[in-house]
Amino acid sequence: MGMRTPNSYGENPYELIGRALVTWNRIEALWELIVVVMLDCPRNQADAIFLSLRNFGPQRSMGRELAKLQLASSPDTLDRVLKLENRLGEEMASGRRNAIVYSRYLGSNRSPNLYVDKDQNHKKIVSQRDLIEKDVVEELTTSIGLWEILERDTWTTLASVCHCLRKEMP
Repeated sequence: MGMRTPNSYGENPYELIGRALVTWNRIEALWELIVVVMLDCPRNQADAIFLSLRNFGPQRSMGRELAKLQLASSPDTLDRVLKLENRLGEEMASGRRNAIVYSRYLGSNRSPNLYVDKDQNHKKIVSQRDLIEKDVVEELTTSIGLWEILERDTWTTLASVCHCLRKEMP
């Protein structure tokens, strides 16, 4: 299925892929900062601890468990962190991020249109949510919109955690 262009962001599909990936990367980086603030150790040690877990699932779990310990006396902030971690988990479970990252995009230098390869072996990697036969621009635009809201909420959660623990924003 061909893409339509321009879209609500006024960008071509190639730019949307970049915008989507950068937005998701900022969310993961902000989650790392939330965990770093809750770890009671120097920043380089906190980063090493967080990054020793190579996948976002265990990194989210560490943040959730740290929040239960560090924010126990602040139920509102604890609830905020736990709800955010749950939303991050739901977003990962939706497969949207993996579909965008692992889809095999086909296009040309002469056209803004972009297609997703229908290779069945690749489809096994992407799982249930892929971009095959979908409007890639629409999928990317929707994902970016959702992730920008999630990113804003992650920023405000980081601010709440910093305030609660009386630490400066990293």
